[in-house]
Amino acid sequence: MAAELAEERLQRPLLPLEKALLEVVWSEHCSYRQSRERLRLFPSSGPQVRVGPGEGVGAVAWEGPLSLAFRIESHNHPSASHPREGAATGAGGILRDLVSTGAAPLFLGAALSLPPFPSSLEEGIREGLSHYAERVGLPVPLLAVQRSPAFAERPLVNVLAVGVRHEAWPLSSRGAYPGARLVVVGKPVDGMGLGAAAAASRAGEPFSSTVPPSDPDLGRKVLRLTLRLAKRRLLLAVQDLGAGGLGGAAWEMALKNGCGAFLDLEKVPSLPEIRDPFALLLAETQERMLLAVAPDRVERVLDLARHGGVPAADIGAFTQDPHLVVHWGGQRWVSLSLALLGEGPAPRPWPSFPEKLALSRRERLFTHVPHVFSLGTHEGAVLLVQGGRALSRQPLGETFFLLVTAAFSLALGGFMPLAISNSLNLGDMEEETTARSFLAITEGIARGARELGLPVVSGNVSLQNKGRRSLPPVPVLALVGRRPPEREALFHGQYGEGILTWSPGKGPSLAAFLEELVGLVQSGFFRFDPHRMEVHQVGEAFFIRFRGVRLPEAPEPSGMIWEPLGGGDRPWAS
Repeated sequence: MAAELAEERLQRPLLPLEKALLEVVWSEHCSYRQSRERLRLFPSSGPQVRVGPGEGVGAVAWEGPLSLAFRIESHNHPSASHPREGAATGAGGILRDLVSTGAAPLFLGAALSLPPFPSSLEEGIREGLSHYAERVGLPVPLLAVQRSPAFAERPLVNVLAVGVRHEAWPLSSRGAYPGARLVVVGKPVDGMGLGAAAAASRAGEPFSSTVPPSDPDLGRKVLRLTLRLAKRRLLLAVQDLGAGGLGGAAWEMALKNGCGAFLDLEKVPSLPEIRDPFALLLAETQERMLLAVAPDRVERVLDLARHGGVPAADIGAFTQDPHLVVHWGGQRWVSLSLALLGEGPAPRPWPSFPEKLALSRRERLFTHVPHVFSLGTHEGAVLLVQGGRALSRQPLGETFFLLVTAAFSLALGGFMPLAISNSLNLGDMEEETTARSFLAITEGIARGARELGLPVVSGNVSLQNKGRRSLPPVPVLALVGRRPPEREALFHGQYGEGILTWSPGKGPSLAAFLEELVGLVQSGFFRFDPHRMEVHQVGEAFFIRFRGVRLPEAPEPSGMIWEPLGGGDRPWAS
């Protein structure tokens, strides 16, 4: 289908490598052509946003020239067949995404959907993630795990990376111009991962030979080299080489910069036995970056790479002509316009779905606990949550509920929520139930983010997760928050129970409600116990019931009812 469409537009037959390249860049995994219409519903701007969607990760203003960069991304398909390498390459890939914006990594996290009982599958995933993190010198303090028989064949592996970015040396995928050189740094092409992006876009595709091995020691060197080059202002633009290999990265980078690109595959570093243009262009070899470099700085970049023990080569240039042109062996193997590469077949029409925010009557013990860290003079918190079994029945309301309660979990700890990253994991999109779930989940995130006044600054979509059956939908949300240094502990106050009530369209906006609550906690009037909190919901309204300690002079926040409990004043350690 894709080949016929391209040949009709080109008015000529496709060359073999052109056909393979189109299959990759037109895949949902690379192009998001089916899902991007829905992702545009998410609010993505705000005064705190330093880097929004479209880059490797998102970033929000933190303090002075510092910003906090973060993103959650799936690595499901390779982790199903090669758990250790799949999880390890997921960690490496998200770290390169982070560094591609100039951010230095702080820590990793993961949200895992696993079989009901421990197995070799789970052991491999945990080992791969922890081994890669250990070798690059990073902790993994956040781990959210859910278990279900639905994930016995196909686990879901979502990896979070958090880092700090200094605005004095930012990086982005934009900034190149015609005449700038293309330099690849990192692991020589090993031929592994050929066609993985296209396979990941097809339901039930086996991954028996498409998982490239990781090399965390070289990966650490690539990360350090990229940051060193950024600090010396030697780079115009940066793109991680992940899905689609060199061809996918060069096409995406050229498109973002409004110019064409020329690649000479004979100059691409590779193992001696790899002399195949298909592997050189499309293999998803790990631990690599594609750099845009001014012509007069190429030698300096290559010299720093040599000193850092990182293979590097000047392999091409950006061009005025808006085409991707690839040569190998003195012959042209690809000549396709960027417009054609970026267009692709029209997405399938979506089914209809009810847009009413329907929430079931239920109650839940709310126990999300964020990871707290220090950055500058502020404390930060990152919370990682994922949808469970109930989400399959009411995906819109449950997703909305998941996001809002996560934001309140940060607020009750005194952290002002700043932004959201998401990873949406779904099954076979050819099944109408799955397509409807995707519509409902994206609507739930869009409504929740708008109500909370929070931007969605980064994200990921993983579709076609299917074994013998399509997997249930699992949205994974990462929220970051910030608070000033905590005041002294509230040693004596009134012990009691509070109830917060909120309904759409009634009283203050959810964003104002949240801000007022954060202010009360930060001012020291309240201390809440995150383990004694329940959420009740009836229709479109929900009630948060919690216990804690309150100073007598504390003001009464909007929508809160406070009842003292027996026992008088109680001590409280913050």
